Amino acid sequence: MSYKYSVTCLISLALIAPLIFIQGCSQTDNFFVDQATFLDLEKHQEYQSMTNNPKILKLEDPLFLFKGHNLKSGSGTILTFRYRNKGELFKIDTAKFEYLTIYLPNGFGDKRDINLEGINNVIVFYSEGGVSFPTEGCFGYLDKGRIQLEKKTANNLYVSVDLEANLINPHGWNYCGVTQIKKSNLLVRKQLSDISPL
Repeated sequence: MSYKYSVTCLISLALIAPLIFIQGCSQTDNFFVDQATFLDLEKHQEYQSMTNNPKILKLEDPLFLFKGHNLKSGSGTILTFRYRNKGELFKIDTAKFEYLTIYLPNGFGDKRDINLEGINNVIVFYSEGGVSFPTEGCFGYLDKGRIQLEKKTANNLYVSVDLEANLINPHGWNYCGVTQIKKSNLLVRKQLSDISPL
């Protein structure tokens, strides 16, 4: 093997390696915000009341799977889990997202274990799908399961969720179905000004 060929191979590997890393990595952003609510709270309340009859629930804006997780100033506390995978190298349109946003209108106070069954004012919004084709994804409101909270410090909150939802496609296509969502993560306190809209 010639010296020139070896150098060429090394340069090629040096150029390709970062691409492999970048394409294969995922992004997570888990945080909580006080004095906040959903940007489209009224829409969430409307859609949540219709989830028991998915045949009549079709989103006016299919991109609500993204936009529905945006926030504004309010009186409650928001808990958020956001995950994006950049997809596979050399394969187009394989990037995926998974967002879970929990709205506690009265904050969590001394509550450490929240059972969603029978609670009407807590909104738990979930969506997942492909980044390139979000309108082909699935969404839903979770009304079964538990949320457990453990405050570590003033700026750190450990949250575990074990939830169930009947997911729906924004066009009403029937392929999403029931899903179990289990997560345990440390959430970091953020200010609304630190959060970029989706």
